[in-house]
Amino acid sequence: MKRHPIAVSAVAFFLLATGCQKPKEEIAAVPEPKSEYKKRNNTQTLTLEGVGEQNVHGGWQGKSAPYLHTGGFSVEADFIYWRADEDGLDYVLTNNGSHTVFHKPGVNWDPGFKVGVGYTWGNQDFWDLFVRWTYLNTHQDGNKKTSLGDASNVLTPVWSPAVTGQEALSASATWQMRYNTWDLEMGRDYFISKTLALRPHMGLRGASIRQHYDTKYLGVINLVSTPVPIFKTGMKAENSFWGIGARAGAQLNWHFTRDWSVIGSVSGSLLYGHFDLNQKINGVLGVVTPTTFHFKDEFSKVATNLEAGLGFEWETFFCDDDYRVAISLSYEFSEWFSQNRMKEFELFNNVINGQLTGTTWVGDKKGDLGLQGGTLRVRFDF
Repeated sequence: MKRHPIAVSAVAFFLLATGCQKPKEEIAAVPEPKSEYKKRNNTQTLTLEGVGEQNVHGGWQGKSAPYLHTGGFSVEADFIYWRADEDGLDYVLTNNGSHTVFHKPGVNWDPGFKVGVGYTWGNQDFWDLFVRWTYLNTHQDGNKKTSLGDASNVLTPVWSPAVTGQEALSASATWQMRYNTWDLEMGRDYFISKTLALRPHMGLRGASIRQHYDTKYLGVINLVSTPVPIFKTGMKAENSFWGIGARAGAQLNWHFTRDWSVIGSVSGSLLYGHFDLNQKINGVLGVVTPTTFHFKDEFSKVATNLEAGLGFEWETFFCDDDYRVAISLSYEFSEWFSQNRMKEFELFNNVINGQLTGTTWVGDKKGDLGLQGGTLRVRFDF
């Protein structure tokens, strides 16, 4: 591999400036005892099969696994590539004569990020405090079309009461979500066996989840008339949530070599949250009378969130354990229960002899929000 003199010089200057390499005078003035040199050399060449009473990093039982021998700061940056889906976003039913299928906006994979910073107290039994921000923005669409009188592809709208129980020539839906969480956690990372490290943690979680849902229909009222009445109807909804509460969990590292480990994590949160709901429906009331229905609601609920992840991590220490770099790749899951609080309305139920019958009713979706995907993390301890 070709070496660039400028890059090599920059790295050497950084190591000298940060005290990674001791001055030659100091090395010459304080020779290292042979016994200490032998002990250190044996630690460096220690194999996984010969760890004895030492952990895979060469320290005695109880040494903090991923942190430095004096503690210090940590920074991390994550690239996430996740997908988000939520229950209760069906916008149309299709019927081909043999079976009926509900359809929701197509699920996309979207990029996002996490950033965090923390500090470990080396003189306080290696307890650490960490702050992390997670962000994801997703946009999902769906659409279906048919032709008038096509019995093999009948569309029945779900959300717009204007054509409930009626047919639609076209149906479309758009769902947007902006997801933010902020975590403040305190934990301690330590070996519980020669190759297994555990980090239990507890702290606070804040969350903001803002959703926008928009459905549009070109509806047909099934009346005996010519021409057949056709109307544009639809529904727009905003489902916003914010909350703060307690969070606790644990991270596990199984070190199958010095540098490589299998990582796993699980955590749960209970948040006192506030929901703000705003829905507007443009439909048809009566036989052919356009109407608009506007609904607002605000309420507070305890929101529940569960998270888990599994992956691999590579790490290395350098400069006499003054610095550490870790790179991990994992697959993560996050489930938010009853996040979809949009209301489903019906202004009428069916059509009998050309007359509208039935009464208005309201249904609460209470759909769960799920996120999952890959996370690539780079962490630097110094």
